[in-house]
Amino acid sequence: MKTPDRGSVRDTLLLYDPCLVRLIFASRAVLGLALVAVFCWYLAGELGYDLSGVMLGVVSAQFSLLLARQPARATRIITCLIMIPGYWLGLILVHAVAGQPAFQIILLPIMVGLGFWLQNGRSRLATMIMAAAWIFMFTIYFQAQHGPLVWHMAAVGISVPIMMTLRFLVWSEDRPVPPSVILRSHQLILIRAAQRAATAKHRADVLGWLHKSMVPVIRSLTPHPDVDAGTQAALLEQQRAVEIELLRAPDRGAEIAGTLADHPNVGSAPASPAGAAQDRTGDVPEVEAEEKTEPVRSSAAAISRGRAIQVTAAVMPAALAGYLISHERWPWAVLVAMFMFFGTENSGRLLSKGVQNVIGVIAGVALAIVLSTVLPPVLWLEFAVILVLTFLAFYLIPVHYAAGMAAVTALIGQALALGGGDIDVLLQLRLTEVLAGAAFGLFAGLWLMPERASDNVRSACANLLNDVANVLDPDQTGVGPVRLRENLAAAYSAADFGRLAGLLIDGTGMRTALVEMAQLQHLTELYRNLEVRSEEAIPKHYLHELARRCRATAEQVVNRKREVLTPLSWPENAAPGLGILAAIDTSVQSIARQS
Repeated sequence: MKTPDRGSVRDTLLLYDPCLVRLIFASRAVLGLALVAVFCWYLAGELGYDLSGVMLGVVSAQFSLLLARQPARATRIITCLIMIPGYWLGLILVHAVAGQPAFQIILLPIMVGLGFWLQNGRSRLATMIMAAAWIFMFTIYFQAQHGPLVWHMAAVGISVPIMMTLRFLVWSEDRPVPPSVILRSHQLILIRAAQRAATAKHRADVLGWLHKSMVPVIRSLTPHPDVDAGTQAALLEQQRAVEIELLRAPDRGAEIAGTLADHPNVGSAPASPAGAAQDRTGDVPEVEAEEKTEPVRSSAAAISRGRAIQVTAAVMPAALAGYLISHERWPWAVLVAMFMFFGTENSGRLLSKGVQNVIGVIAGVALAIVLSTVLPPVLWLEFAVILVLTFLAFYLIPVHYAAGMAAVTALIGQALALGGGDIDVLLQLRLTEVLAGAAFGLFAGLWLMPERASDNVRSACANLLNDVANVLDPDQTGVGPVRLRENLAAAYSAADFGRLAGLLIDGTGMRTALVEMAQLQHLTELYRNLEVRSEEAIPKHYLHELARRCRATAEQVVNRKREVLTPLSWPENAAPGLGILAAIDTSVQSIARQS
């Protein structure tokens, strides 16, 4: 399907940044940082202080915006308030060790590692420590450790409330997204998944992309006051139908995409096997009430103690190497090594992020040199370019990390040009620092207690198998369809389908297992729906045996034991319930062979 030219920009925005969340976040960030800079600049002039407080106020407001991203407003407020004493602690420490680089190089990695370590159970203390490490780092970077301590503490203490007030008054995150944007995002993602299925080599890639792309849409849809339960159920059924059709016949992807494009109304997708089976039985079940699930854990709370050891092992040599490269700008190597471990749950994503970081910085250096050469020395124009690059940095980093880092590097270059520095020398210095930080980050992440993507995928697949066993076992209460879908989505989210990250996955076997997992989830949900309405009693020995096989296969998947299961003897011409159980058994056997 060809998208009209005039709608291509809008469609791309919806596809890769559903619900405009990132656009709002980036716009608010630019406005907030500009307001903080102007206010602190005014105070510096009135009180007779230098501009070091202005720079520290901006970076403290930026970190507060990045770290306080919890869904609940009260939690975000508490996080921001906790960061203020954290900043003060960092300022006191950096002023205490001013002029003592040996202590600085030792103290900064300890704070970073401690912040990662404490996120497992003491998230508030971890937030305070990370805030202290952040301001410690930039105070050294800006060469402000010999400045007035009281002015620095006042600047960061004022900047955080300004950013807090702005984020709750301007484009509030609590405001519901327009239903039309949600519905359009939902439809476009399904169309793109169907188009990809027609050309993709592996169905697992397509289904993984579909699940990850749908996450922000589902989050915006679920609590929406203007979208009723019937529409939500219809959207879920449409997504389920498309997934099943792509599992059965991926070569029909172009046809399915055309059908979705020609009939954009909800419910016009091809009928799913679940719906067809229910029609044959003449008994369509009502939509089940979705059980309440716990909020998704934040990435900070899920970081292991091993990750804290990794980041400390990366940051410590990065600090030393950075200091040998530049006595003044060495914290940038620490910053790069530290950020390598934010949002990277496994070695595959770490590898991808490290390579993108280097590529982005190289592109950013080239862009900064071009901008410094082309732009005339007009003050308002230079400020305007800085604002544009700030917006692009906030917007692009979550979407395309390399492009975001290019914007960050060009932003730094433009700021250095505004300050009258030698751009070529300083940008080359930044590139060297980035290479050092990325190298030590990759070494620690890939060689020191590496977290393989395939291990996370196997754990998620085992969780799904165990839940399927609880659904089938008549002695267990089982779980609902929401739990099954979440476990399947967790398996796909844990898998890295990028070219670089994919090098660290089990290859063809893992992809085949993921496809079978998708089929198993849909078959189990279909069985549950039929079992609720059916009056036919299925012999319990079938259910007990199949549940036992699911649990045994879950153990095989985790322990990487490949065993062939003896097929069960299913009766011929069985009722729909037994037929679905036989199909489930086939999927479980296939997963066991691939484990």
